[in-house]
Amino acid sequence: MKRACSEGAEGAGAVEAGAAGELDSGGLPHSCEEKAGWGADVQALPKGAFHPFEGAPKFEVIALPGHSEDSVGLLLSTEQSLFTGDVLFRHGPTVVFHPDGVLASYFASLDTLERLVREGRVQYFYPGHGYPIDDPLPIIEATRKHRVDRLNQVKEALNAGTPAEPDALFDAVYQGVNPALRMPSIRSIRAQLKFLGI
Repeated sequence: MKRACSEGAEGAGAVEAGAAGELDSGGLPHSCEEKAGWGADVQALPKGAFHPFEGAPKFEVIALPGHSEDSVGLLLSTEQSLFTGDVLFRHGPTVVFHPDGVLASYFASLDTLERLVREGRVQYFYPGHGYPIDDPLPIIEATRKHRVDRLNQVKEALNAGTPAEPDALFDAVYQGVNPALRMPSIRSIRAQLKFLGI
């Protein structure tokens, strides 16, 4: 979950489809805060205990940066459930929205999610879009594999002479992707280039 507004896959440009048909779902650009009428006084939830109002369940805020640097999950320990926002989806990986999203942070968040499951603290994930995840380890691993595979595709394209420019890499790596999904893909490519130190 994050403080910014987001739309589901049906939102304008909110899905990045990979060459193998996988999907990257994400939120709106940073301007959504302005569209929602939020000002600079909006703050991300701090890590730790979160009790939204009297009578509500008590959550623990878990930092899950990567999709955006202020992405968090809300852990409901009594139900072994984590509300993941836009960090993880059952139907496919999320977009790492550069410049706010950082791929190294995203990989670390996947490690955090895996650790929570392996420690027995979480059994169910509830994403911000799509269906609940009741067997999270295969989804985490598929998401990690997608990110590594995509990085390898970008490296291969660069080694083959494709310029280190997002538009050129989109044309080389994201063949067959709906042109309407170009901009979310470009933002992910920028995050990949930064991760590679380019």
